[in-house]
Amino acid sequence: MPALGGWEDLEERESRAGIRPGTPILLSPSRQIDGRLSQFLARSSFARLEPETKRNYTTDYCVFFDFLWSREKSWDEATPGDLWDFEDWRVRSMRNPQRVGGARWNRGLAALGRLYSWAVKQGHVPSSPIETRQGIGRHGQVVRVPAARAKDSRASNVRWLTPRTFRRWVDVGLRGFPADGAPDTAPAGRLADRNSAFANLLFSSGVRLTEGASLLTLEIPRLALRERRYYASRLAPVVTKSKRARTESVAIRLKQSTVIAPGCQERSPRRSSGCFDHAARAGLPPHRRPFSLRIRARSRRWASSTSGWRALALRQRR
Repeated sequence: MPALGGWEDLEERESRAGIRPGTPILLSPSRQIDGRLSQFLARSSFARLEPETKRNYTTDYCVFFDFLWSREKSWDEATPGDLWDFEDWRVRSMRNPQRVGGARWNRGLAALGRLYSWAVKQGHVPSSPIETRQGIGRHGQVVRVPAARAKDSRASNVRWLTPRTFRRWVDVGLRGFPADGAPDTAPAGRLADRNSAFANLLFSSGVRLTEGASLLTLEIPRLALRERRYYASRLAPVVTKSKRARTESVAIRLKQSTVIAPGCQERSPRRSSGCFDHAARAGLPPHRRPFSLRIRARSRRWASSTSGWRALALRQRR
């Protein structure tokens, strides 16, 4: 009997439900799936978030649902009191060895706000456990903000690096030069040129990590006959965070560093690896595979033997 006997149309059912490869699924400690949560993850505005945001939000849901589970409550039974107790445990309580800072708490609060706002509109819960207060928006308008929002959050910790220090870091840290930065005759490994070119790409153009990693050789601009300091490179909409194409400038020093290192063979842009024939990328081809959550269901036994809420992700069928 086939493993999916009677489920031959499973892929069609998933398509009708909006479930695609990479769509997260929340599994309760009792190994049950709440259809309302699955609908939220597949059909709401959550489905249009970036993969990394989905991963982070889903992890935040599991932490809060585990807290409610310890109180013998489901996610749709949460009250404002539960949320305030969760905030105290998550941020300040000595009983929690993995306390988080204000920025991390605000991220989780935004994730919960998205879920419970949707649940209230759909009629799944009578009210949201997230209390709000009046605040001033970015443009001076009056807005409603979560009352539990942390005030000590720091969105980023920027530390400036001069171009000279950056070049020294590339030479010593990625290319294997001595501490004085002098060229070393000893081989630095077959990935030294790739890694240094990729770091120079991010530094000179300002593209994001995933944007730079998605570039193909044919997308690197060619050297012109006239001497130029920067070359324009076009990023496709599918790889940008805003899903809009844009133009970035690539330094001539980076362009010259994309020459294939000696001993490396030319490879297809789709199967780039090893040398900078791939422009230093983990090589996401035009048809990119969806993300996978850190926590995966490797087998039915794994899923049944794990306690607490867990986030699973459907793998892409080959």
